[in-house]
Amino acid sequence: MHNASLLKHWGPFPALSEFAGERMNGMLQKIKTNKKMEDMPLTMLRQMARRGRLEAQLSDGQLKAGALGQFSEILQPTIAASRKQAKPLSDLAVAKILKVSKELPEEDYELLLQYQRSKGQPWRSWLDLPQPHGALILPPAVLYSRHFKIGDHTFSRIKSRKKNSRIQFKDPEDSTTRCTGYIREIWQIPVHNYLQTFFLVEKYKPLALGAIQKTPYHSLNLFQATAVSTDPSNNFCIIEPHHILTHLTSYYRPKGTFGILKAILVICWALNRGRRA
Repeated sequence: MHNASLLKHWGPFPALSEFAGERMNGMLQKIKTNKKMEDMPLTMLRQMARRGRLEAQLSDGQLKAGALGQFSEILQPTIAASRKQAKPLSDLAVAKILKVSKELPEEDYELLLQYQRSKGQPWRSWLDLPQPHGALILPPAVLYSRHFKIGDHTFSRIKSRKKNSRIQFKDPEDSTTRCTGYIREIWQIPVHNYLQTFFLVEKYKPLALGAIQKTPYHSLNLFQATAVSTDPSNNFCIIEPHHILTHLTSYYRPKGTFGILKAILVICWALNRGRRA
């Protein structure tokens, strides 16, 4: 146990999530042993090995054909649903969506337009008149959403739920770079007759080098944590669901923590198990 170190760096334990260990304990408790204590280690090992093999096959999509495929959808409906291709929207459905959509602020529209252009397609602003025939025109209005689910995980804009808005994500300009920030807005917009989701994210403002060196995190990489400023960075970017890696856990620390003369936010990305690399 590393209670002293954990208390120093993270504060009271009730603020920490122990869901992984609790989940494992719950799984072990549900295994039937028929009160044969002498066989318990073998029973536990056998059942966990069986479960692990089954979950691996479900996760890898190996059980697709026939009755096994139908059975896998019952066991893990969220994985099955994520593999299904989205259906294209009819022109009437697109028109109905645009009718109830709200216009984006000019700076947000420009940011979204630049993001779409960065993917190599010649998107045009709706203000670029006259428009040539067949032009790709980005609509000026979007559906605003408060939450969006990716598998079993819910991501939210910061105004709706702070804890679900803090994320680690892949930099859309460089997929090998990992960034942290929080979701300001969630937009949905019909693109090529498919409803696509975009996130407006504000990246966290890093601390000055002198301040970050006062924290323990720059030398304790296995903590998978760092401290950032609580001030707004005004550094925005657009991402899509496939860019998101994980939620962040966070811990607000007041002025004076680690000798830093301003409030800081400690963020941790240890929830990233590499499943969305």
